[in-house]
Amino acid sequence: MSTERHRLAVLLVPGDRVTIDGHRRQIKATRLDRCATGGSVAVITFQSGPSLRLPAATLVQVVAPVPASAVWFGDWSLREDVSGGPPTREVMCTTCHERYETGDDPAALTTWCVPHAGRTGHTGFRTTATGFLRAVVRPGPVR
Repeated sequence: MSTERHRLAVLLVPGDRVTIDGHRRQIKATRLDRCATGGSVAVITFQSGPSLRLPAATLVQVVAPVPASAVWFGDWSLREDVSGGPPTREVMCTTCHERYETGDDPAALTTWCVPHAGRTGHTGFRTTATGFLRAVVRPGPVR
């Protein structure tokens, strides 16, 4: 059992399983590089096959395996629930406590924190992610 979600190419990490052109591939390594036009590209190396260069902001379909460490209580377990949307983030200045909700856009952290620091001289920030959980019944035959 697995779920699929989208993640920016720049945020992919080794071990992620992604779907590219209908094929599932496992990532061996990633790095950030510059393209000729000056933008950033994510260079993705897979366990097998050729590497791939994607614009850093490209959304890639990631297959999230059910964690092997899931704790079961009888036939029940707790899982992340993405049906209500991806987790959201809030960032807070640790000096003046001004807050900004970034939604699910990781780039929004930079677009708020950096101007805030430049405007106020405040350099410390705390981020909090909020997501949803759902209790699920273990898949398999009914007992």
